[in-house]
Amino acid sequence: MTTTEILNEISKLPAHERQRIHKRLDDDLHRENAVSPEESREREFERMLLAEGIIKEIPSGWNDDDDFEPIEISGQPLSETIIEDRGE
Repeated sequence: MTTTEILNEISKLPAHERQRIHKRLDDDLHRENAVSPEESREREFERMLLAEGIIKEIPSGWNDDDDFEPIEISGQPLSETIIEDRGE
């Protein structure tokens, strides 16, 4: 059976069955690539932004696990300044 034939048969199924197939294929793909579903969604979002021309390139090297060092500022916390500026 060809890929086209398989896709045609899947399109004939009820929505809940197509969703089960989609989830199974998605799970299999994530296991093969060792990528979490969240990371996969982020990558897809980045590809969409690139395709729409919102970004010029997908940033590389960004890692949420990198050590984050906040910038020290003097005076009141920035969050309080923002609240005051909003008049809240």
